[in-house]
Amino acid sequence: MNQEALAYQSFIASFSSMGGKSGFSGSCDAIAQSDMIIVLGGRVSCDNEAVYDAVVSAAHNGAKVIYMHPIEDVLMDGIITQMVKYEAGSEEGVLAMLAKTLLDGCETSDAVQQFLDDLDEGYLCAESNVGDEEFGLIFETATVSHKKTLVVGMDLFNHKNSSNIAKICGVIDSVTTFSVVIAPKYSDGNSVEMLDVRKKGVLDPVSPLPQYNGTIVYQCYPNKQSDNDTLRGSAQFAIAARLNSGELVTIDGYEGTKTFVVDETLKGTIALNVLDEESNCGYRFEKIKLMRVGS
Repeated sequence: MNQEALAYQSFIASFSSMGGKSGFSGSCDAIAQSDMIIVLGGRVSCDNEAVYDAVVSAAHNGAKVIYMHPIEDVLMDGIITQMVKYEAGSEEGVLAMLAKTLLDGCETSDAVQQFLDDLDEGYLCAESNVGDEEFGLIFETATVSHKKTLVVGMDLFNHKNSSNIAKICGVIDSVTTFSVVIAPKYSDGNSVEMLDVRKKGVLDPVSPLPQYNGTIVYQCYPNKQSDNDTLRGSAQFAIAARLNSGELVTIDGYEGTKTFVVDETLKGTIALNVLDEESNCGYRFEKIKLMRVGS
């Protein structure tokens, strides 16, 4: 079993320890039939085509789609009704605040309620760059929706606090009217042997949120917009990294060279490092050192 499959299996185990169940059987058909979908922690357009197609189908049928990710995705244009951009690395804090939003009015255990009460909302909102207003809009959409799905993606599986993130997802699945679908690369959960989970999980306090400064890339797989020999960044990234479109670069820690491409569809200072489809990503946001070939 490769690194990605092991990380996914561990995530499922932590998710299930909090009573989460939909991640095992959540299907693309269920996503397609939803009238509200939150996609968080994954670039589904290149990670899982079946999940992406199901989200598109639901949107065409009138579903409200909320996309939560540090990087906008042009293939989600015309599909999403709300874009929520958070800081790279802040997924645990964002999930915790999302749980507080979605569990509002739900009956919970004393332990879960204590976890929610202990959240430092001002700190988490400030450090993740997601404000109360954005969570308020999510709550408003949820109150008028009936078949609701939270899709969580591959960014979360190798996060340093992935276990607690998975437990938070498990609470959302078991307590709210949202079904949680855990979307690994290309396949569904049934393709991975599941662990026998007997021990009840316990939520840990949210850790201080990390800061990603410097030259940051997001490891992703090819899709219709890109191929695997490119490093794609916005004009803003090119200025910050002092690169011109078409230049060959090497990335410290990676074999071979990449062609840097200024991608007009991208914004911000995080570039896309497009990997071979068989590569293991690890945690997908990474601070790197770039070198021009021949410099």
